[in-house]
Amino acid sequence: MRLHDDPPIGPPDRGPDGRPTAGRVPLTPWPVPVALVVIGGCVGWTTAALLDSNSRSVPTATWWMVATWLVFAAALAVGARSTRERVRTRRIEPLLAVRLMVLGKSAALVGPACGGFAIGLGVWRISVTSDRLTQSGTLAMLAVGVVLIGVGIAGMALEWACRVPGAGPRTGLPGGVGDGGRRQPEGLSDRRGTSSTSARVAGTDDS
Repeated sequence: MRLHDDPPIGPPDRGPDGRPTAGRVPLTPWPVPVALVVIGGCVGWTTAALLDSNSRSVPTATWWMVATWLVFAAALAVGARSTRERVRTRRIEPLLAVRLMVLGKSAALVGPACGGFAIGLGVWRISVTSDRLTQSGTLAMLAVGVVLIGVGIAGMALEWACRVPGAGPRTGLPGGVGDGGRRQPEGLSDRRGTSSTSARVAGTDDS
């Protein structure tokens, strides 16, 4: 058991310059995926326009693609829920926590970017064609874009699930364990607390 006067074990959430200290990984803020969706949509629209101007077909999607990405998004969401409980109870291996956080961060960045790109393609196709078969492929493309954005949201949930309770609101621990991944035995903490208390008592007696 640690005494209140003992210094905290592990690095603080942020240093004097406001940046995350060693042992902490900054979590993805929500404006980043939003910006990626917008940028991806613009790139998708521009790509479709360039392909059409060169007399090339604009890609479409199938509903099987929608189902596949939907299953992946659901798996990420379930994983985020399970990981959150395991991190809270300290029943997760540090290496596994690192891998899950990397997976979540990747999904949080790649999903919105690709989703915005797919939506850009779909919106462009809607604006230039009304053929029933092509329209079905276009709607599937739009659905893929929406599901990919859902993948990004689930990825952010998984990334935040790896954050240890007590860590800063914008930082996580890559090891999935408390105190910056550098826990010390309780006996050592007790000895430090006893030594500091003894030193204070000795100082009082001398005075």
